Amino acid sequence: MVLFTDDDRLADPRPMMPRLPRGASVILRSKQAIDDTTARAVLQTARTHHLKLLIAGDVKLAHRIGADGVHLPSAMLHALPKLRRLYPRLLFSAACHNDQALRLAAQGGADAAFLSPLFATRSHPDAPTLGVIQARRMLRDTSLAVYGLGGINTKTASCLRSLPLVGFGAIDGWLA
Repeated sequence: MVLFTDDDRLADPRPMMPRLPRGASVILRSKQAIDDTTARAVLQTARTHHLKLLIAGDVKLAHRIGADGVHLPSAMLHALPKLRRLYPRLLFSAACHNDQALRLAAQGGADAAFLSPLFATRSHPDAPTLGVIQARRMLRDTSLAVYGLGGINTKTASCLRSLPLVGFGAIDGWLA
């Protein structure tokens, strides 16, 4: 299980983190640059609750503060092989919205991928959704550990049971 942050709905995940099960992850993401002080505070809370912390899109920040890893947007997947060599200690997850991104993530050595958006989501309201049928087709062709993301809540999560996902990421699903 993965908790994603969102500038509008959950900018600071710390109040939610005690509710997450041990071993879950938090992906700290923002449209603005995340400062070291904020990232370190979230990391301390993650350590207290035995959670993993990944920083979205900022490998240097993740390395500098000792985070567990980085969540790469699909536009950065071409750099994944080089980043793996430069930062071998970090976990790398990948945002994947299509077959090409899933292939790049697998070829680049991502530890996991987030297939999204599966359903309509407030984070990306104009993004076309993949749906269960297309997600199933895409998952057939990858050996990556894949999480579902996008519009996942108690109602839509039940639609995902037939998919070979290793888990899911959510914002609203945790806030409900």
